[in-house]
Amino acid sequence: MKQYYQFWKDRLDPIKDLIDEAFRSGTSHKLDVSDLVKCGSRQNWSGRVELSRFGKKRGHEAHAGVLGNVLVGHHVIEPYGDAKFLFRISKNLELYVELLVDTPGPQSNLAHELIVRKNLTNYLEQINPYTDWDPGHRLSGYGVVDIFGESSKCVWIIELELKREDPVNNVAKIFRYVEEDGNEFKDKNIIFIHAFSLHYKPDSSKRMNAKFLGNKMAKQHDRISYMTIDFDSQDSLHACMCAILK
Repeated sequence: MKQYYQFWKDRLDPIKDLIDEAFRSGTSHKLDVSDLVKCGSRQNWSGRVELSRFGKKRGHEAHAGVLGNVLVGHHVIEPYGDAKFLFRISKNLELYVELLVDTPGPQSNLAHELIVRKNLTNYLEQINPYTDWDPGHRLSGYGVVDIFGESSKCVWIIELELKREDPVNNVAKIFRYVEEDGNEFKDKNIIFIHAFSLHYKPDSSKRMNAKFLGNKMAKQHDRISYMTIDFDSQDSLHACMCAILK
């Protein structure tokens, strides 16, 4: 077990890349883990484990279970909200990750969020092709930005609030990142757009708290602009973004 633990721990960075890719597109590329055979002797190296921020739900085979323990122990899944991931190890010793979407109704909140994010990213690439747009962008140690854009002049942070968690967290992670690190922003101007669906009324406490912190962040850092927009459909969201970018 110790050999398995150290093996997975040494590969946390490429595994995080697999998770990011799965979160954005539904499935990841395959990572060669053939050196796993040096950790023990098994007739069959295939295995699987399901993980979320709440922990390990199920795992098959010891080496896959230890993978789950390592990722949970290092809080790797927490930045992805309610997302659930299935980690598969093939018999050919290739690791890949799939995003699992529970569908208790016609469409889960997570599935809807991913669709909105993907559609907006595609739209932004059309109207502003000179900016590199990255959905589900990870700020290492701070969490995931819904849509991250970077051009020669500025950095765009777009957070979409549909109907999930407290929006103040999305402001706090950027505020904390700028205060503690900020290397990825490279001293560029930062435009933070906080997009709220009709679920968040203008006078709701969650929205007011987020706006308060966002304005305080912008006041303390001259190169940061914080703004909120409202949308009631993907079309209105796209129209708002078009007005801002053009």
